[in-house]
Amino acid sequence: MRWILTQIGLCLAALVAALPAYATLRPFQVLDGQVVITVTLNGRDLPALLDTGATRSLIDAAFAKEMGIRSQRAGGGTIGASGKMIRFGYTQGVMLDIGAGAKRRRLGTYEAAEPFAPDGVHILIGMDILDNMAVALDFQAMTIGIERAVGFAQPAGEPFKLTRAHWMRPTLNVALGDTEAELVFDTAASGALHLNTDVVTRSPELSALPTTRRRITGIDGEHERDAIVIPSVDLGGQTFTNVRASVADMPLIGKTDMQGIIGVDLMKRFHLVIDFAHDLVWMTPRVSQPGSSAP
Repeated sequence: MRWILTQIGLCLAALVAALPAYATLRPFQVLDGQVVITVTLNGRDLPALLDTGATRSLIDAAFAKEMGIRSQRAGGGTIGASGKMIRFGYTQGVMLDIGAGAKRRRLGTYEAAEPFAPDGVHILIGMDILDNMAVALDFQAMTIGIERAVGFAQPAGEPFKLTRAHWMRPTLNVALGDTEAELVFDTAASGALHLNTDVVTRSPELSALPTTRRRITGIDGEHERDAIVIPSVDLGGQTFTNVRASVADMPLIGKTDMQGIIGVDLMKRFHLVIDFAHDLVWMTPRVSQPGSSAP
């Protein structure tokens, strides 16, 4: 009898292991127009900026030192709001859990000249960690689920296919009036759209629009940019009117097939499920929309 029970237990364990893993939903916040989640770093729960537009996960060098995490200054780099390269060092191995289980990782270290994240947020989770994950963002319930893409149970409905751009960032084709652009979802970008200059100059409709000025803040500091209001934007099967977009030359971004950024103000119009491992996104419009026009 004991042998039979043991075999049944082994079969049940194998069956459970074969079932798709479902992420545990956690609350998140939108602070200063950016998505902030809770992560566990070396056993300590901390706020972190979820940055799907960043190539590398980072921690403030001074905060790492405060936590007793050793680091070195040697060389990697990430892209800031202006499209410039920001150099960083690396930490020793740390235990990090973003919601899909703890894993030992080395984080990049940054020393920002000006704050680019909400007060008290010293960690940035980028695409080096997210690239093999599936992320579900529900801006109505304000919950997030993060799980490994292996065994991810795809939601119902037809997904949009993403195009893999440089630096591991997948882009979505977006219609901006009379032109189209490949734009990346950026959960750390406040505002609606941020476009490279050539997207506007190649479009007679967009280049004829009046411009104002707005200030953009990133890891490389604050920058003044032109801003336009686009009469019609088609995104995720929905049409949005009077969408504000910043416009600037982004030297490094402009050399790639990524032509700009979709910010949180547009992303929050949807329940998003992004399978980064397979470059797919499901975009379900929110039941209650915060208005017909995007800011």
